[in-house]
Amino acid sequence: MKKHLTDIQVRFSDTDLIGHLNNTSYATYAETARIHFFRDTKVNVSKMILANISIDFRYQAKYHQPMVVESSILKIGNTSITVYQKMLSADTVAAEVSSVVVCFDYTKNQPIPVSDEMRSVLENYLVKE
Repeated sequence: MKKHLTDIQVRFSDTDLIGHLNNTSYATYAETARIHFFRDTKVNVSKMILANISIDFRYQAKYHQPMVVESSILKIGNTSITVYQKMLSADTVAAEVSSVVVCFDYTKNQPIPVSDEMRSVLENYLVKE
């Protein structure tokens, strides 16, 4: 199984008064890494919509610590893809994120099937149990 890595530039504005990373910043970092992951794997994000995001906070990341996001795939359904992301700060898991994106036809306003081409690319990043 492959993992996609995205380095995140933690900005001072992403933190609270005592230098901890604000909880909302994790969702932004997850989105940034998800977009980089799909872009680098040549998966078309213009036909996707975010349906769900879940964040489990594990460690209080701080401004001065580098952040890396490891992205992989938990599940490929008929119309949806579940992305798993591990956010590492100072080599410690700061958060685990699970996002469900749905392949979507914005003209018809309805889900569409995951293409065979997309499935073939993403299966390389599928977490094996």
